[in-house]
Amino acid sequence: MREVKDMENFLIQAAYDEKAVETESAREITASGVPLVIPAEYLGMERMERDPEDAEIYGFNGEESDGVAFFSLIPREDALPFGDVDSVIEYVYERHPDGIRSLILSSTNPSASMWVKEQHRLVKYLPEKEQKAIAKAEATGDFDSKAYKSAIAHYMEQHCAAPVTADSPECLRREKKAGTLSYIYGWGPNELNATGDLKDFEYLEKMKSIDIPTLVISGSEDLCTPAIAKAMHDALPNSKWELFVGSRHMPFVEDHNHYCKVLAEWLMTHL
Repeated sequence: MREVKDMENFLIQAAYDEKAVETESAREITASGVPLVIPAEYLGMERMERDPEDAEIYGFNGEESDGVAFFSLIPREDALPFGDVDSVIEYVYERHPDGIRSLILSSTNPSASMWVKEQHRLVKYLPEKEQKAIAKAEATGDFDSKAYKSAIAHYMEQHCAAPVTADSPECLRREKKAGTLSYIYGWGPNELNATGDLKDFEYLEKMKSIDIPTLVISGSEDLCTPAIAKAMHDALPNSKWELFVGSRHMPFVEDHNHYCKVLAEWLMTHL
């Protein structure tokens, strides 16, 4: 395995900067057999929806070397559906791959039913008017009303991310070709209603058999609530839970330096 200088910074940059994973250096590193950390949006349905004409994407190629699963630049048709971090849990449980040294589950959904239950609990903290707007949308199936859109936007601001401003990181400010179909078909109309392909995703109990060292990351105000994160931590027999106090669904933005420090320490310990 070729030594890559300053791998720590490369991994952080690759996960934080779109341009980093498009460079020749990224190709050289993947070709040399060094595993890359690639943001989920570049894998699976979302990437295909954003760039349907791309001949190649960064994705899991289904190959292992010395038992280690690698991400690399591969033909799109050969990529496995590995676009959501939940698929990591499914992959590890169902395929029992040898040689994986550790897992990092950052604000992850291990159970559709628990996720939905926790989202509805959080909704109860919204103003009564917004609660009623969301309840009406759920009852009628009309998710296009002005009242609903305002309420769900406030909900997501509370638990996902703040509005993008001039002071936001560049990766949030850049123009995006973002669609909604992959989210609707994969999950549902919002975080509260699982109606898509993942509606029966239930791996919390199954995680008890995963003894790979696992870092569970979440924010105290996260969509992945402390109850969900603790349930994962309790289920995984060899896990550590890092709670980012005050952070929502993107602690890597809201507490960036600390997040990178936590990841770097974990990766260097478990490489």
